[in-house]
Amino acid sequence: MKTRIARLLMLTLCFNIHVDKYYIADTAMEPLFWVVDHFTKFFGPLFVTGVCLLITSAVAIAYVIGIPYWWHRSVFALIILIIVGHWLLINIVFHYIMATVTSPGYLPTGVLIPEAVSICKKCIAPKPPRTHHCSVCNRCILKMDHHCRIFALNLDLPEHNSTIMNFLVLKPEPDPSFITWIKQTEFYHNAIMYLAFLCVGVLLTLGSLVVWHVYLISNGQTSIEALINKAEKIRCSKDKKAFLNPYDFGLKENWRLFMGLHDGRNWRHVVFPSWHKPIGTGLQWPNVIQFKQTV
Repeated sequence: MKTRIARLLMLTLCFNIHVDKYYIADTAMEPLFWVVDHFTKFFGPLFVTGVCLLITSAVAIAYVIGIPYWWHRSVFALIILIIVGHWLLINIVFHYIMATVTSPGYLPTGVLIPEAVSICKKCIAPKPPRTHHCSVCNRCILKMDHHCRIFALNLDLPEHNSTIMNFLVLKPEPDPSFITWIKQTEFYHNAIMYLAFLCVGVLLTLGSLVVWHVYLISNGQTSIEALINKAEKIRCSKDKKAFLNPYDFGLKENWRLFMGLHDGRNWRHVVFPSWHKPIGTGLQWPNVIQFKQTV
């Protein structure tokens, strides 16, 4: 009897019809979310430093071990490798620096924002289309994709191009014949094994990330928008309606907009290091509906 009374008292004080296993799991993980929200921004500089050290170590090994090896094997191949290798290195350094130092794009302050379509629940401020709140930066970001740890900032409107270009070139693979050429010294052996594991690890991690972002860019959406659009597709299918992504202009046009191939820019600006401002202000976005109305 006492047990039933105690249970009734507990349910009376604590019962919530909305409580389920997902609610309990979310509540249990709240301390972890708090740690991530308050301390992740301090990890950024450490990750940036780590990436710089890894790139430097790979380049140093290529100079100390790779160049002498190819010099004795094939001078012509060495010249080609030096040209291609330094082209990749310049692109890696340029795009990584640009992705790190470029502002992600914040909302203007002290002015009216007529383009706003909703209110941010965190900032209690107007929120334009494709704008989302970053819990790490604690402010709204234009066309936010996600907060990238290895760049210590958000992957958003201005630096999305530099970030993806950096991922595309930052995927070297060791030459199998080069791995077999291991000198008898322990240093050379350890250096080559370290470089092999580093290249394979980078290929797997960044390679999968590149595939994901190629899919997103091809469909005219960000990581956050992919989740939103997925939920909208399910909702529309239940209502027997077709879902239309208003920012999907087709494969070719999506990539042209992403690469910034406008105002006289061409493939040379993609192959070689270049910087360009994104189309628009980040507050207004061309969409398929407007495009169809103008045609």
